[in-house]
Amino acid sequence: MWTAVEKFLFPQWTISILVSHPGITAGQAFSTVATIAGFVEFSLAFYLLAGREILGRVGAMLLGIVFVAAMPEFGMLDIVGHIPVILILVIALVAGETPLQIMCRGSDSGMLISGWKVGRAYVGTLAVLMLFYYGLHALSVWTVAKSGAGIL
Repeated sequence: MWTAVEKFLFPQWTISILVSHPGITAGQAFSTVATIAGFVEFSLAFYLLAGREILGRVGAMLLGIVFVAAMPEFGMLDIVGHIPVILILVIALVAGETPLQIMCRGSDSGMLISGWKVGRAYVGTLAVLMLFYYGLHALSVWTVAKSGAGIL
């Protein structure tokens, strides 16, 4: 989820990769692809951790597909970096529902109530991470400016 938030604060990091590999944009604007990638990445990671069992497994499968699909495009560095993540996703896929998922939706909740609880948790988590990330960034810029070392 943290790297998804980075795509909102520093889209140029993702855009620099997209410029080098324009085929993965499917003809869309780089900024649009970076934003969509951030929301997709955040959503899949969130539901992997907090969604109902089926959402967690679907999130694990879709994230796994994204990681495997990136390997041929980005080469050996991606392969080495993605293998541990893929192993964790396989474990999540096999293990099924976690105590965190049950806690987020409530153990006795029906589908609508649990959907409401998980939806609230999604919006809250995204808001907290965005505030935390933007806050840390603003603090670092302020600290550097105050020290007279220049702007980041």
